[in-house]
Amino acid sequence: MDYQNHYDRLIERAKNRKLDCFTEGHLGGPDVPENIVQLTPEEHHVAHQLLVKLHPGHTGLLYAAYLMTIGNDGRKGNKWYGWLKRRYHKACKQRVGPKNGSYGRCWYYNPMTGESGKFLAEDVPVDWVKGRVCRPGAKKPIPGKLDFCRVCGFDIRNLSGRYRQLCDTCLHKLKLENVKKMISRTQRTQRVSDREKKVAVENSKNIRQALILLGLAPKGNNYARLRSLIEHYNWQLGKNVFS
Repeated sequence: MDYQNHYDRLIERAKNRKLDCFTEGHLGGPDVPENIVQLTPEEHHVAHQLLVKLHPGHTGLLYAAYLMTIGNDGRKGNKWYGWLKRRYHKACKQRVGPKNGSYGRCWYYNPMTGESGKFLAEDVPVDWVKGRVCRPGAKKPIPGKLDFCRVCGFDIRNLSGRYRQLCDTCLHKLKLENVKKMISRTQRTQRVSDREKKVAVENSKNIRQALILLGLAPKGNNYARLRSLIEHYNWQLGKNVFS
């Protein structure tokens, strides 16, 4: 199959049309505003699959495509991705008035530190000024859309995205880092045997302490799984601690 031809036709068609439905921005070439095209969620997913086919040795493209298919119950197809994104977009549009977490709040910033935040009039910190700071190279994420990428300082004023803070390159790198961290956490959890978990449970006063002893995050799925094992095998918490 001529993957390049299919990809080129998809991008060219997107450049020569206007859609009035929910779309997602896709970089169809070098990182410049002119190469951003609007695709439907299904087209966006297909575009990334084609890029993986075109560049099989590029792990970054593989991670990007994988990110678009992650769900709570495993990997899904582009149809699932499309209908879910549309429903989420519709739900976001309904958050108006008191339903919106920002209702009645305004932007304020600290002239000394450059920090920004949204507050109700009665909750504004002392010495904070109305407005917000948009500056390149900020060490901490600044709420709202910036004029320049907060990592490399690239001009992002013409890029799509209501709360844009990163250029496409830095955003892609951030996504890769998050996927690698997620894979690393999963692999670390899988390496811990039930025997090691039992020993940790018997030498800990509670589940949280046992997870810390195992080097795992003491919350979320780790907590639920260990509690399930304790109930299933009738392990005794603190058996060796209080003996």
